Amino acid sequence: MKTEHLERYTWDAWLAHVGQPATVSPQSRQSEWPDRDGFSQTATYAEALDLARKGWPEGLEQIRAQFTAIKAVLNVGDEMNSRLSDSGDDVEVGLFLDGDPEHWIEYPLMPKAHPVVKLIVSISASCGVSAETIFRKGAAIVAVVDGLEASGVRCEIEADHTVNASPSGKGNTYTNRIMVKRAEDSLDLDRIAFALCHPSMLRRLCFRTHELGTDAEWERRGGKSYGYPEDPTPEPGAYVVPCASWSTPEWRTLEGAAAKAKAIIAELESAVV
Repeated sequence: MKTEHLERYTWDAWLAHVGQPATVSPQSRQSEWPDRDGFSQTATYAEALDLARKGWPEGLEQIRAQFTAIKAVLNVGDEMNSRLSDSGDDVEVGLFLDGDPEHWIEYPLMPKAHPVVKLIVSISASCGVSAETIFRKGAAIVAVVDGLEASGVRCEIEADHTVNASPSGKGNTYTNRIMVKRAEDSLDLDRIAFALCHPSMLRRLCFRTHELGTDAEWERRGGKSYGYPEDPTPEPGAYVVPCASWSTPEWRTLEGAAAKAKAIIAELESAVV
């Protein structure tokens, strides 16, 4: 009989969990293997954990370039409204000539009022998915979140790592669900960038959860395959971003990722209006 195992973590609890030493045989610890052709894009497990704890500024700069390009086609953001002030962007000539100190026109960002949206974002990916595709998918979701938050929509983000122990999909499933951002949290792009965009979030930290038991448990969870990616289980009121695989080519190019991000924005906005 198929059994579903679900573990939920706050970000700090997640880091404490994956910060534990692996307990399976050393030859089985794929989380500690040297990087191969950019598979994890970190040299060691310790480096990946350090990035998760302290942030990933170099990657964030790369992501900004990607999600800026993606956001350019999203048509989301802040509505522009003018108001008078004692400093600003343009001069209201009549008031200036009258000596009114509030003769400047400024255009503050006026957020649209929308409720909270919850995103469950799969960070699972098959081994054939490139680090670049993982990165681009994450950057597109960052663009979605950034655009929604700029429009006044509060976003909650959970990263989901779900795998099935069997290639047939009929084995037990194992899910780690990590709260990356609560609705009331500020937009910590450093954390979100690592959680959603860095291949080491999956290929080192999530792999470590596979290695925190006995060798027999390691085998039951999928052994050397580390399980087979599955989409997150839907939850009422949540938007699910599926896992990346050979059958999801939209994340492989900037144009495809932008189109997908735009579709997600449209779905979310229609759901909350």
